[in-house]
Amino acid sequence: MMGRAKLVLAICFFFFGLTAANAAGVRNFDIPAAAAGPAIRLLVWTPCAEPPKEMDARGAIFFAVPGCSVTGEKLPLIVISHGRRGWFGGHHDTAAALADAGFVVAALNHPGDTWRDASRTDSLSVLVERPADIKRLIDYMLESWPDASRIDARHIGLYGFSFGG
Repeated sequence: MMGRAKLVLAICFFFFGLTAANAAGVRNFDIPAAAAGPAIRLLVWTPCAEPPKEMDARGAIFFAVPGCSVTGEKLPLIVISHGRRGWFGGHHDTAAALADAGFVVAALNHPGDTWRDASRTDSLSVLVERPADIKRLIDYMLESWPDASRIDARHIGLYGFSFGG
């Protein structure tokens, strides 16, 4: 009998945890074109203290707070690199969950290899330039991003999916 009570209690805590989620703030940024490469479009998720709102982004439903102030200091950074013909919002659920857990998450559109611009998808240069795109993103986040001082430069990770790995 005691085992059942513990199981019911565990199930209740599980479902309560699902409904008591935090929110992720989300904003677009652009890394300007430079000698190092073309302009890069970013979507950045951050920890946020406001309740989430449902957002429709090209048919993908996001639960986030547009333009929310960043909550926290010395936050770890995760970079998300999408797969072939993907886009920076393709892993929005993972990005939001990481931001809810206290990470800054920056996802980029790799120039010439997105669902909107596949002009270089079949070129070997896209594969070769992905590490340079990621380096430029990290440099931007640590130096030029408006909340760069909130990032802990000693804690940076990369989540690459498929061709983005």
